Amino acid sequence: MSRRPSTRRLLSLAGIAGALFLTPHFFIVNRTLSSAALGIYLRTHAALRRGELVEVCLPHAMALFAASRAYIRSSGRCADNTEPVIKEIGGMPGDEVYVDPASILAADRGGRPMRRSFPGRHHIQPGQIWLDGHAPNSFDSRYFSSVPMDNVQAVLRPIWTW
Repeated sequence: MSRRPSTRRLLSLAGIAGALFLTPHFFIVNRTLSSAALGIYLRTHAALRRGELVEVCLPHAMALFAASRAYIRSSGRCADNTEPVIKEIGGMPGDEVYVDPASILAADRGGRPMRRSFPGRHHIQPGQIWLDGHAPNSFDSRYFSSVPMDNVQAVLRPIWTW
């Protein structure tokens, strides 16, 4: 006597498989403390506003630099196959932001010199945003300047953080 899988079991397996397939599109797990609390975040398409936590693909040259230093992984959802960063929007078009030169690190944790920095006052241009990290060692706009708003992949909402 052969045993056929029940419809309920097949639907359950299909649901689990679907959830696993769709999860990267709706949820993200933050694994670094330099940008936001560790946790699970819902990816949304909410309007961009100062203070929002966002998932952003870095401009290509900065993404390659960040990947070469292992600040981000070189296998991700961005067009150049790098991992997006999670940062807070610190400035919107028309805003002026100030970067205290004392907040710029001369070298990263590995002792490697930071090749670029942007201390002083910055006027955020149309179509650009300024990204801030919460930790002193965050690789953020202090080191790569503003980024195109089009590079934002999602606005993140915390579901569970620790």
